[in-house]
Amino acid sequence: MNPDDLKEKELPRMETVNKNFVIYRYVEIALLIVGIIGIAFYKNNVDKQFMYGIAVALTIQAMLMLGADYFAEKRALVYTAQLKATMQ
Repeated sequence: MNPDDLKEKELPRMETVNKNFVIYRYVEIALLIVGIIGIAFYKNNVDKQFMYGIAVALTIQAMLMLGADYFAEKRALVYTAQLKATMQ
């Protein structure tokens, strides 16, 4: 391990990744809400069953990505904390 590379490259990269997880979270929550609204809006509309299916798929995808990014963010925070600890 090269401490200079960790300090100059890896730590700033991980800080950027951690900031991006916040953006991802809000986008995924917004997509989840849009999907739920779509489900409610198209649920009883027989003419718009395709749109209902898209809303269901969007909701499922947003929930899966929100869950996956939750665990990825937790791991990234631990890794960043360990990087900072090795710098001291």
